[in-house]
Amino acid sequence: RLRQMPKQIQWLLQYAASLGGPIFHVSTLDMVWQNVDESKLEDGSRYEIAPLLAQCEKEMLIEKSGLEEEEYQWMNDKVQATAMTLNESRTLEFQFRAGMALYVQLSEKELEEKLFQVVDLINTTTKKVGRLCRTQLESCEQSQRLVIILSISFCLCCKGN
Repeated sequence: RLRQMPKQIQWLLQYAASLGGPIFHVSTLDMVWQNVDESKLEDGSRYEIAPLLAQCEKEMLIEKSGLEEEEYQWMNDKVQATAMTLNESRTLEFQFRAGMALYVQLSEKELEEKLFQVVDLINTTTKKVGRLCRTQLESCEQSQRLVIILSISFCLCCKGN
């Protein structure tokens, strides 16, 4: 059902899911949303967050948490988990963008309050990218050793002829 929603709603939900936790603040989500390309229409104007959240509420994906006016909660864990993986190839990008947007936008006091959340969003991405880079480096080193061995073998074969 989520995959049939308009792309902007899918992106918004994925950013909300990236923020972690069963409850998310509209103000925090809006900070992230205002700093991403997905929030723009083709003409360059921005999609407003309120109508998108209202649509998600109407579709029973999220609901106001009741604790504060500016908070929403997921209808259930499966909705949040599905939202997180709507565009799996870009999940790391979503997390990194969310973390960096919060880092740049939050005041010192707000950053102090959300420091672990921001650091987790950025670190999750950099750790996975770091592992990928190490794996690629190891692969290159193995290829380099193979090329050296093949070159030596070729030279030895040529000398024997």
